[in-house]
Amino acid sequence: MKTGPRNNFYQKLLDGKFKGEPPKTSSSLRRSNPREHNRRVAIRALYRRNHDGKKLKKFGKWVRSIRTQLKKSRNEFARMVGVSRITIVRWELALGHMPATYQKKNKHGKLIPSNMERLNQLSALCKDLKASGTEP
Repeated sequence: MKTGPRNNFYQKLLDGKFKGEPPKTSSSLRRSNPREHNRRVAIRALYRRNHDGKKLKKFGKWVRSIRTQLKKSRNEFARMVGVSRITIVRWELALGHMPATYQKKNKHGKLIPSNMERLNQLSALCKDLKASGTEP
């Protein structure tokens, strides 16, 4: 009995027979066929997890170390970074998801820092606190 998305690409990826990068999804696909869009997102995450595992694990440990140094729960840390708790869990467990490196604009046209920039700012804050010897 098959589990998961029932398409050849997913099965080839699991069997290790697929060569190359999985297909990207588009915003038009997100609107027209959200189920297929979500499948492609999951496939890309699985591909990254299988091919970039060491990098993702290192990143996950880094995120977790920032959170533990600040003595925050996942919910509190997620609010600080501006993402959901599930995103923090995905980052820490190295499930193939990486933070956005692009900047968005708010409704007034002002640039908002990317998630990666926020994590770097929190990491710098941890280093400053450690250097000064104060507790967060």
